[in-house]
Amino acid sequence: MMEELIKRPTTLARYLGGPLAEERDNFLKHCAQVGYSPSMLKKISWVIWAVAEYIGIDHGKVTMQDIRIAVDHRTRFKRQSTQTKESKSTRQMFIHFATEWARHMGCLGQAAKLWINCVRWQRNVGWINEFF
Repeated sequence: MMEELIKRPTTLARYLGGPLAEERDNFLKHCAQVGYSPSMLKKISWVIWAVAEYIGIDHGKVTMQDIRIAVDHRTRFKRQSTQTKESKSTRQMFIHFATEWARHMGCLGQAAKLWINCVRWQRNVGWINEFF
């Protein structure tokens, strides 16, 4: 899948040589099957490549804390010192796709699943409260 998305040989080599390449490729295939556009698939491939080294699946299950640490570790390399609204939405995107990737691999821990369900419930309650 990565070969279809990434055309530059040096970039492709970096992605294929990175950690969990087969797992990342399988997740991209899954995302393509559910209808993500090629441009979004490129973003997803970048996100999961950026966190793959730090996701910590070697101990079995991944928690939301593991995912947040992996995402925040990636931000250390940013040159921008202040957090902007854009960087918060980027962080949310990273957390979302890293979580979905961990779920797809079957290594998302129960505590993380419970946390995700609580967040979804809070969003629904917030939407209902705004509606009424």
